[in-house]
Amino acid sequence: MRRELAPGRGRRSHDDDGRQQVAPSGLTTHPDLLTRRPATAGALQEAAGNAAVASRLRAVQRDFASQGYGVKEGGTAHTITRPEQVLHEYGITCYGTSVMYMLQSYGLVPPTMTRVEFEHAFTPLNPLHRGGAKTGPITVGGVEQKKAVPIDLMTKSLQGTERPSKRDSSLGKITTTEATLRGADRGSMRVSDIMARMPVILATFTAQADKPGYEFLKAHRAPGGAYTADAKGERWTDATADLSGGKLTADYFKDGNTVMTAVHLDYPAGGSLDHWVVIVKESTTITVGSTKHNLYPADDPLSGPVMVLAPKIGRVGEDALKKAGLKDAGGQLQLSSGTTVHLAYGGGQAFRRRSAKYR
Repeated sequence: MRRELAPGRGRRSHDDDGRQQVAPSGLTTHPDLLTRRPATAGALQEAAGNAAVASRLRAVQRDFASQGYGVKEGGTAHTITRPEQVLHEYGITCYGTSVMYMLQSYGLVPPTMTRVEFEHAFTPLNPLHRGGAKTGPITVGGVEQKKAVPIDLMTKSLQGTERPSKRDSSLGKITTTEATLRGADRGSMRVSDIMARMPVILATFTAQADKPGYEFLKAHRAPGGAYTADAKGERWTDATADLSGGKLTADYFKDGNTVMTAVHLDYPAGGSLDHWVVIVKESTTITVGSTKHNLYPADDPLSGPVMVLAPKIGRVGEDALKKAGLKDAGGQLQLSSGTTVHLAYGGGQAFRRRSAKYR
């Protein structure tokens, strides 16, 4: 039986007999990936009173505190709670969850909203009654927003309409947006396609926050101020050189900006693009051997708080790793403290905001 895992451009999978499996997208993963995920704590709402659904969701929905700067409500600072992606269950996978993280960092999605609540409120997915009509109000952290009903902002942003036609995909006949959020091998958008639409996603959520009942979408803001689109235009483009050169400062991140980047999970890195994470804070510089590298705090939809090393390193000696505060933990790079370190993929698979202010 094939099981889906966190996708890069598509779904990555492996066989139950433990053999590495290559998905149609060409991505690979490793059968020990599930064992790498640290235990995280969290609670789900009671799924509209449906105990069976609530029990199933509770088994897959966990959360963790973001390593980023958080958001403010009035003069009060709030830590952002990051929901965990699904693996083989129904729901959004790593890059769909990463987009939610990016919206949370701007304050355009509440910091306590769970993944399931986000799916029900703003995507074509219906995690409470799969296949059925969405009913009832939106909830945030289990609290009903009585005047707000689900509205598919993600499909509207990505496809220009809330009701596009369904198309064949590796997950059946569904919309392109649903195929994308669920990580379909066939019939989904590439991450670069999603990032090209990021200004539209931000504008759509910003506009919705001004509608009656949806004021909760603008209750929070990044420490640097509420998100404002650049009147001269903005884009989300390649950040590979910025990450490798340590060019993104605290001012960039404090305004709610983030970097969505592909990573390798193994050390030394293979050739595969394994996963997507969101970098949330400026880097510290370390020297590995005689070369300087940048270490970034990141929120990983699968593993929780991690670090990303850019540019990536090849295999180096144990002493060089130790001097840099790193260690080889059985084929996975870690800080000496035990925190997981992913290797930045590079190759144009990292995306950041660019505008007149953020060049």
